[in-house]
Amino acid sequence: MSAITESLLEYLGEEERAPLPIANPATVLLQGERAQAWLLEKYLHAWLGIIGGLPTAGYPRAKSLGVAMRLNSLGSEAAELHRPRSRLDTLFMLEGLLVVLRSVCASVNRPDERSMQWGIWARDVPMSVAYGFTESEILDPVICEGVATCCMYSAYLVSMVVADEGVAEEVADRMFERLPRELLGLLRDTPAAPEA
Repeated sequence: MSAITESLLEYLGEEERAPLPIANPATVLLQGERAQAWLLEKYLHAWLGIIGGLPTAGYPRAKSLGVAMRLNSLGSEAAELHRPRSRLDTLFMLEGLLVVLRSVCASVNRPDERSMQWGIWARDVPMSVAYGFTESEILDPVICEGVATCCMYSAYLVSMVVADEGVAEEVADRMFERLPRELLGLLRDTPAAPEA
């Protein structure tokens, strides 16, 4: 058990069924690498993929040419998340993505209770990892925090545009239940690294 898995379990509102041994620092570092890569390449990637599909779904709020073009542009950014980057380049990429997300959100500008709630939930998934990083005292949470803000605006945007309640339920189930549980499984499956 590490601070990262503990924090993610807290997000999911669960506890470990049986006490687990505390992960050694080398294992925590390995979990941290896996979690950070997953947040970028799977979680944020999934949000951007949903955004990229909005213009073709026929939702009224995605029909204007300016909004549709920026939604398509955001969707194409998903492929860029797999490209190897330095830490600094990753932070610059996230900052640029955030600027575009905020701009598109301002263009749509139809917030409601669901969009606000989705934004909070989407932020909480990467932030639960960031809190675990902070508690570990050996991992830097800054990239997780950048991903969290991008996910918050992504979810906020998706919720404002998606008018079909059935689709909204599918998105919520995938993004706030199934994918966080996938990350938890990935962390649990991380082999214990030998002590340095």
